[in-house]
Amino acid sequence: LLDPRSPTVYFPLTEQERMIGRRGLPEARDGTSNLIAGVSQTAAFTKNEQIGSGGAFVVTQTKVNWADKEYWRLSDNHDDDRNWIPLLLNGRNPRIAGVPIISTEQPLDKDTINLVEKALAKIRFNIRYTIIKSDAERDKAMRARGKTQAEIEDSRRKVFKDQGISKDINQDPHVRIMRSARDYTFKWNDIDITVSEYYLQKYGIQLQYPNMPIVHVKKGWFPAEFLHQKFARSNDANDRDMIDQVLRYYDGHAGSALMQDVIEKRRTLLNQIRADGLSLASRLNFYNLRISDDPTCLKAKIIQTPAIKFRNERAQLRDGDFNLKDAIFSKPAALNSFVVVNFARNNQHSCADYVQTMLRVAVNHGIEIPYVTMEVARNYLENVTVLYSGSHPVNDALDAVGRAIEMAKKVYIHDSLNIFRRNNDLFKTFCYNECQCTIECAVLPPRSVNGSVGLLLDYNKLSSTRNPNAMSDNMAMDRYFSHKIKRRNGEEHYARLKIRITQTDTRIDPLDFRFSKGRHEAIRRSNGEENWVTVNFIGYCYECRDTKNTGVILDVVEEHDVEAFSYIHNICDWEVECPSLIISYHPDKDKALYDKVKCVTNQIGGYQSQIAVAETFERQKNKNQYASAVLTKLNAKLSNPYNKAVSWKSICEESVGDVDSIPWVAVKPTLVVGIGMAHGLGNCGKTVVAASVCLDGGCMRLSHCCFLQQKSDIISTGNIKDIIKTSWKEFTAENEKCPERILIYRDGMSDGNFERADGEIANIRSAISEILSDNSATIPITYVICQSQHNIRMVPKDETQGNRRGQTVNVYSGTCLDHTVMEFGALSVTENERNNYDFLLTPQAGIKGTSKPIYFRVRINENSDTLNKQTLEWCTYHMCWKYPTATKAVREVPAVKYAKRLANQVLSGLENFRYGGSTWFGKTFELINPQDADENGEIRPYIRMTTVDGEELRNMFNVVDLPFRHHLAA
Repeated sequence: LLDPRSPTVYFPLTEQERMIGRRGLPEARDGTSNLIAGVSQTAAFTKNEQIGSGGAFVVTQTKVNWADKEYWRLSDNHDDDRNWIPLLLNGRNPRIAGVPIISTEQPLDKDTINLVEKALAKIRFNIRYTIIKSDAERDKAMRARGKTQAEIEDSRRKVFKDQGISKDINQDPHVRIMRSARDYTFKWNDIDITVSEYYLQKYGIQLQYPNMPIVHVKKGWFPAEFLHQKFARSNDANDRDMIDQVLRYYDGHAGSALMQDVIEKRRTLLNQIRADGLSLASRLNFYNLRISDDPTCLKAKIIQTPAIKFRNERAQLRDGDFNLKDAIFSKPAALNSFVVVNFARNNQHSCADYVQTMLRVAVNHGIEIPYVTMEVARNYLENVTVLYSGSHPVNDALDAVGRAIEMAKKVYIHDSLNIFRRNNDLFKTFCYNECQCTIECAVLPPRSVNGSVGLLLDYNKLSSTRNPNAMSDNMAMDRYFSHKIKRRNGEEHYARLKIRITQTDTRIDPLDFRFSKGRHEAIRRSNGEENWVTVNFIGYCYECRDTKNTGVILDVVEEHDVEAFSYIHNICDWEVECPSLIISYHPDKDKALYDKVKCVTNQIGGYQSQIAVAETFERQKNKNQYASAVLTKLNAKLSNPYNKAVSWKSICEESVGDVDSIPWVAVKPTLVVGIGMAHGLGNCGKTVVAASVCLDGGCMRLSHCCFLQQKSDIISTGNIKDIIKTSWKEFTAENEKCPERILIYRDGMSDGNFERADGEIANIRSAISEILSDNSATIPITYVICQSQHNIRMVPKDETQGNRRGQTVNVYSGTCLDHTVMEFGALSVTENERNNYDFLLTPQAGIKGTSKPIYFRVRINENSDTLNKQTLEWCTYHMCWKYPTATKAVREVPAVKYAKRLANQVLSGLENFRYGGSTWFGKTFELINPQDADENGEIRPYIRMTTVDGEELRNMFNVVDLPFRHHLAA
């Protein structure tokens, strides 16, 4: 049964429940193991006394890399040495954590050390060693306390469970692994001593492999030979070969073929159980279960797709997707500035090709790329590129990104290349101040006034402030002025910089003026439309107006008549967006570097970033098509309160004119919020709760917030209230009106927690009352639980009734089943139960494997007068077409999908805020775990921002509170 050639693997009874709950196999052990894919598993329960006290058999048809034949030796006694399998295995094929090494007798080379570090970063492990050297005084004290000799001996065994590698903040750079126990020295009893000498002298332990690496955990540094495997799930442990084999399996067992495969596997399992003298039926009857010979056949419906429109054409929908060929985005964004961090130092030409391809294709899709930005990309790319040449990119990412931002400011703000001055143009961007309002601005002619730079603000348009009480009348008035000038005759005036052109005597505002394609252009406004027309630049002047009434022009002063000036708005008083985008070019798909760059740019720096992988870009046959797919995501990232950029819009029957709209949502102000969670593994006791709020009726422009809490599937009172308050504030600032109803999509809740969802709903009501300062205020709430982890599959009855993609036949995009929904532990829903809104929806058109639906469970619907089951299905499906990262209908509601992505992104970056935090441009960001509960009796971790001198600036409960671009997860 346990022959290595057999596809049958045994798991111990003690781990059986955990294994089944994971819906997949646990991590494997190294050694004599066959890897198996967890895609074709069948478990049979037995009490076969010949091999133990019971356990689970897993039968597979596909062998891959990680399946463990050693588990049969495990017993219920965790003290048994057979349960402790080291990560460092010596023998004919020595390896550490699955990484092959040449020998244990000599230190590892640099490349192998990096591979071992990556492998250890993916797993949790236990540390175990036994102290050999006795301590007479300690032993005597223990005997005095009544301890036996056996207990004294047992106390010499040290065990630290559930550990993971971490950075040693006392080392420079902060490292997680060192070459060998003989290389690392430290002070002990006033002498320099190596790790191997320390264990020998202090504990009497002679290391068996002193040339092998040492790793750092929270407890300190330990030799690799002390590390043992932990029976738990690994992080990102699937290698490329495993993924390819799993996908090939899914291709061969998808749709209708899946049903036949299940029947055949059941027959195989029954035959094997009978051969072992067991009866499956008797075991199932014990649990009141039975197996049907045939799948349930039901009649589903297909929801009508929305009309997808670009600016220049309507998209042709085909099998749940569409393409971007020749499409101009519905509302394109603008890329005012960019900077590049190239971690693929051997791919400089590839990096330049990527940047120029992206900008060229961006123009084809309508994204505005200023002339200066294009010139920088063509002729001065090295001036905005940090070429990383170090050997620890993850450790050095913060410094590399910081240097890139400094380069961007020199080029764009201080005009170090003299491009703006040479072309009589200004750098246009956005700024943000303590009033929490985003304002378009221009950096004034690049002259240094006592080392400072000034800003010219847009006084016609102003994004609604997120803190309206902080907006003073003086500030609103001062937005008009850019300078305080002193004329040669001694007169002083408040003035605004203007531009003279030959075509008209009207002075042009700098924000309505640009240099493009070798000529100057200005905006001409006519009949409510704005068009750029070619003009001839003459020079600058200053328009002086009454400070109490900016409509009264007092004088116009020519530039040569100004003796001195000062800026009304100094750049030091504002947060200025520069660069608009950080492009990070990576050699491969290393997740550690990806997570670090995202954390540095999004959470610490407050910048949007686009990460590209050299090996992915270089293998593209059609790089323009690849760039188009990336640019839909980029357009979402560059969306702001000014441009309200979206790549496409959806039109439904309820749409008024050509307005981007989702059924029901766009009819009246509706707050649509998607909530997702991510839980830390092992002893990481944190849960990250993220939320995405739809800013308009089109549900494509999103804003995000993200909070931390102790590990739990239920959102804490403080966090759910803050989610609603933050979402409400963002929606109100965007629409200048309050929402009149709320639609919540909640991910990550199982059947057993449904009743606890009522507590979240009560907290939502409480938050609304606090916002409106009215305990009697009633805003109708619809609360929908989105279950993605279930065992239900919908497949065509036969291959003629489905959507064929290659060998795969799946149900069509928009297939919906809203009656007779059956699942183990769930109630049956019939047509007679009109008050039940639950439904299964498969928005995506499957390409590989069997399309898995989302199970939408409506806990409460107070909008039932207008939101019936059909309307809810309709608006949910239409939302799935508004995911900017993909030109197709996606499986999950985008607000939920983005929330989950952001939660996982933040969780991956939490390590950067521990152990003293990260310092960025004079500010330190540190994760704080309070010891005391708040007024709700909860302990809520947060990020504390301080100066380098320790002065507290603010506590960030919302760890992604950024000023300019709120769509972080795109």
